[in-house]
Amino acid sequence: MAAVILSCGIRGVSARAADSSTAAPVQTLTLPNGLRIVVVEDHAAPVVQVAMWYRFGSDDETPGKTGLAHGLEHMMFRGTSALSSAGLDDLGARLGGEFNANTSNDDTHFYFVVPADRMDLMVHVEADRMRNLRLTEKDWSVEKKAVLSEYDRDYSNPIYGFLFSANEKLFPNTPYGRPALGVRNDIVKSTAADLRTYYTNYYTPANATLVVTGDVQAANVFASAKRWFGVIPKRAVSAPHLVPAIPATGVTVKASAEFPFEILDLAYALPANVPATEASLTAAQFAIEALLNERGPMRKALVDSGLVLGYAPQELLDRQASAVHMLFYIAPGHTSAEVRKVFESTLSETVAKGIDPDFIEAARRSALRQQTYARDSISGLGDSVGSDYAFPGDRDPNAEDALARSITVDQVNAAAKAFLATPNVIGDLTPTTTDPAKAKPPTTLSGGVSDNFSGRQPDGPIVQAAWVKAGIKKPIAFSDNVAPRVSTLPNGIKLLIQEVHSNPTVIVYGSMRNSPTFDPPGKEGVGSIVSQLLGYGSAKYDFAAQHKLGDDLGAQLAFGRTFFAYGLSKDANTFVDALADDVQHPLFPENRFSLVRSQELASVSRRPLQPTYQSGRAFAEALYPAGDPALREDTVASINAITLDDVKSFAQAYDRPDLTSIVVIGDVDTAEIRAEITAAFGGWTATGPKPDPKLPPIPLPAPVSKLVTTQSKDEQVELGTTALARTNPDYDAFALMNSVLGNGSFDSRLMNEVRQKRGLVYGISSSISAGRDRGIFTVSFSSTPEKANTAVSIVKAQLRRLQTQPISAAELNRQKIKLAASSVVSQQSTFALAGALINIAENDLPANYYATLGARYAKITPSEIERVAQTYLHPNHLVDIRTGPTPASTGDHSGARPPSRR
Repeated sequence: MAAVILSCGIRGVSARAADSSTAAPVQTLTLPNGLRIVVVEDHAAPVVQVAMWYRFGSDDETPGKTGLAHGLEHMMFRGTSALSSAGLDDLGARLGGEFNANTSNDDTHFYFVVPADRMDLMVHVEADRMRNLRLTEKDWSVEKKAVLSEYDRDYSNPIYGFLFSANEKLFPNTPYGRPALGVRNDIVKSTAADLRTYYTNYYTPANATLVVTGDVQAANVFASAKRWFGVIPKRAVSAPHLVPAIPATGVTVKASAEFPFEILDLAYALPANVPATEASLTAAQFAIEALLNERGPMRKALVDSGLVLGYAPQELLDRQASAVHMLFYIAPGHTSAEVRKVFESTLSETVAKGIDPDFIEAARRSALRQQTYARDSISGLGDSVGSDYAFPGDRDPNAEDALARSITVDQVNAAAKAFLATPNVIGDLTPTTTDPAKAKPPTTLSGGVSDNFSGRQPDGPIVQAAWVKAGIKKPIAFSDNVAPRVSTLPNGIKLLIQEVHSNPTVIVYGSMRNSPTFDPPGKEGVGSIVSQLLGYGSAKYDFAAQHKLGDDLGAQLAFGRTFFAYGLSKDANTFVDALADDVQHPLFPENRFSLVRSQELASVSRRPLQPTYQSGRAFAEALYPAGDPALREDTVASINAITLDDVKSFAQAYDRPDLTSIVVIGDVDTAEIRAEITAAFGGWTATGPKPDPKLPPIPLPAPVSKLVTTQSKDEQVELGTTALARTNPDYDAFALMNSVLGNGSFDSRLMNEVRQKRGLVYGISSSISAGRDRGIFTVSFSSTPEKANTAVSIVKAQLRRLQTQPISAAELNRQKIKLAASSVVSQQSTFALAGALINIAENDLPANYYATLGARYAKITPSEIERVAQTYLHPNHLVDIRTGPTPASTGDHSGARPPSRR
């Protein structure tokens, strides 16, 4: 059994490192068999990402054999003779690792994030999978169901289905328009032999790139790769037959769905993402970002006018054919024709006189900063570098910066004229109904249960070769990186600062504590409006100045009752000043108040049409007692009742320093940044008594069952009851118990009993959502409707099992190792570290909460787990909310659906 040793320590260099927007140093080696190895050393955390990129995606598939690049991705987790599927899952659990993969039109990408001292083990695992993959018909018959389930799930999503349809029309009769999911009937007819054909041809050293990022030495990685991959023979790859990418013109796609707003999609073909056309593609990307700049005419014409609630460009970059989908969420009372006319006229006027060079520079600056920001995450850095190096002809990420710098204003304007003049495809998604009164209310669900699958066995034994067992046996020795300096400013602000000097960046995050009790009765929603209006300027920085500041610094800034800045540490004082001025001297302009209130009204009026809102509301009404603050919500009447004076009164009463926590993490000096925060926020004062945001305990709910009907074939099930608060001393034991029960992996009891043994669900997990005052325990799964009742009965049985049967020391120790190790592995990202600090701040946890996590887990005994289960699990008081088809529409959806690893 592996063990974990936790200590506290931070590694770094001098504070306030010099500004750099260049990529991290990359070291490469190509083996005689053609495998390219790419290493980026990053010693910020004792973590490594080992990633394999195969140059095989859905574009390379043979007609009639589609969807199998994705299928092969799944089968790579079905194991080899040395490491079975269950053995790989066991390995991941013991290392607290993050194991995942994804398939695109261009490639298939696998990645493991593990403690750095397990680099050689994971390189060996990848070499074993490249050469010795099990590809049996039995395994594929199981995994095929997972692939089909993903297909059905994505295509049943109204937005995905709409976009998929529009993109297929954009590049007709080619694989480039399809998502990597392929054609459903091709998957149904496929065999393991089909997969082996692709595996044999494409999963070879010469068609792969190994990217290792993190706390490693390049020489050690190269030695490991030579040892395990060097013995694999070189094999040529048969080139796929690629058809020309000829975009369609003048095509219209219409659809309707259970969605509260009409969506307009204007789809434009862009240059392919290859070296020959990358300059044109980059210029087009700069044009899109510059045209949609928040300070530009497009926002004024569309958002500020009230025509749309928002817009978002969705880029689909492909080495054969790229595209951008301009999505517009149309405000009630307006039409797609109106929006298109205004967008195109504004676009035409802007391009005719030339895009504002300032906006183009902002787009360039954002692109140049991406390589720097990528270094704030070991996995993000690995993904960024890997995507650059995966294909022959692609290059060092530093060349990306050189390209971005070389693009001229004239090139950007030329790209806008060439690629955005006329949409190739026009899509229009309309709601099935625009009348909230016609939204289907939840109905009572019948409760009969039966179990017809008890004879099924778990999905295979744990098989691990001696080298695998040796690789996980030794203790994991690494440090925990969460070690903030905590202080309270004279005006009551709680300030947490942590120095991380691996990259010249900083994150500043602030949050004012909120409560549903703060909104006055009949004015529900005023706090949300206040938060949105804070993003429309302050005394020193109006709306345009706030956004220009972000553009000029290449930083991300967000204003509101939760505020945020992410940028270079040398600019910290500048954006701290902007954040501070916003909460102390907001403008609350009247015209923006009218705009925000109208947007809120549009959202609230159509909210009942959303199944996710209906199910969430049904869950809340079943869980909370009448009159509970959590049941308060904004309505059309309450939003209409809010005035600008109400906004100002709320801000004066509740936007105050003694309800605020600020977290700073990055390349800073603690004393310097504390002085800067104090100077900027020190003049912020509170008036009147401090409001009490505390919420009352939640009594045990009645076992209510409700169904929210949708067009989906599957049923989403949410079971829930009350639980303990985040500050409860039993929280650690509850977290361990929950990991035993339903951590979402194969080593959890729910996954084993409900998915593995009986095939009742696609995936299942349990979770604890706990605040400072109270918590909620939930179990969630997706199932075919006829299997849901059986699954629910087994969930209840597993809850009772924890209450009546002591857990073994071995099972408990496994979860202790997993949680402690995964806590540290997750800290490979500066944002994850920031999240840990926010958790400490908002829940009044001790500064050493994470540093002492392993020691606290070590003291928890099986009897304590049983006591906590008896105290806090309530199988007879579960709220049962389901979202899915009406009972009359259910068909025969039998068959197990194993979990996806995408």
